[in-house]
Amino acid sequence: MAIHEAMEQQTISVAKAGITTVLNSRTSVLAAANPIFGRYDDMKSASENIDLMSTILSRFDLIFIVRDLRNEDRDRSIARHVMGVHINASALSVNGEESGQRHGAGTASSSSSSASVSGANGGGGGASSLGMDISGESGDLDFMTIKKFVTYCRSRCAPRLSPETAALLSSDYVKIRTEMKQRREEQGEAAQAVPITVRQLEALVRLSESLAKMELKAEVEPRHVEEAIRLFKVSTGSAASYSSSAAVAEFANEDKQREVERAMGFLRHRLPLNSKVNASRVVEEATHQRYAAPAVKQALGIMTMRGEVKEYNHGRLVERLR
Repeated sequence: MAIHEAMEQQTISVAKAGITTVLNSRTSVLAAANPIFGRYDDMKSASENIDLMSTILSRFDLIFIVRDLRNEDRDRSIARHVMGVHINASALSVNGEESGQRHGAGTASSSSSSASVSGANGGGGGASSLGMDISGESGDLDFMTIKKFVTYCRSRCAPRLSPETAALLSSDYVKIRTEMKQRREEQGEAAQAVPITVRQLEALVRLSESLAKMELKAEVEPRHVEEAIRLFKVSTGSAASYSSSAAVAEFANEDKQREVERAMGFLRHRLPLNSKVNASRVVEEATHQRYAAPAVKQALGIMTMRGEVKEYNHGRLVERLR
């Protein structure tokens, strides 16, 4: 893959029309990808859901698995936030048009007051002349201030590890490797989606230095290492051993998993191909045959996610496609 060379050597080779050249690609990579089945399948391990080679995954410093869990309170909160964004955007556009109209109408009559205001602001320097917003009481920074701060950090600040923090990083890295080895022995090779190698140690070093750089420190402190370790464990560490995480703990019980698989077998025999049937009636028939209703509903959801079944009318009707 082309991303291999870009992430490993920070170059991109181009060969076209008899011209071969190598271009620099010194940049950070922020990527997002859907799981193999379109939706994360809880019945499969992380390595089976992620359709990327381990050699590619190991080159990312942080890897987050984002799952769309169905939670009514959380869904309502997200819906309120999205609606609020649209409502506020509409209000801002209306207020902007009204203020523009007022400004255009009052330009000639308010020239003296405008001059006095500009004179008061124009005479000051300091933070205002640097583009910093100091009028707000909440302490929020405007975009240009953050941009200048990041530029200053990158160009002027280069923190390095001390012997203490280097020893702390080394011991934590060895501990993480030991934990992953134990999990791999317990769950098998497929349980580990992201191999923990020396690249992850380099990622921890970069994270620690970046955290210190944000505080304009000349040296990485132990608290920066601890925060880097925490970030790594909740992201890449969780992705590397996701099959044993709490989010899929309900499938760790072999009896429950077998129950869902039995329900899927029943549905494959009960649902005719290319014919819509009532979902609640199918669940009712399954319960009469001593299948657990939650297992049947879970099996329907998994088969829908895998593309075996298609839902209609908000899930009231289902159709088996294959």
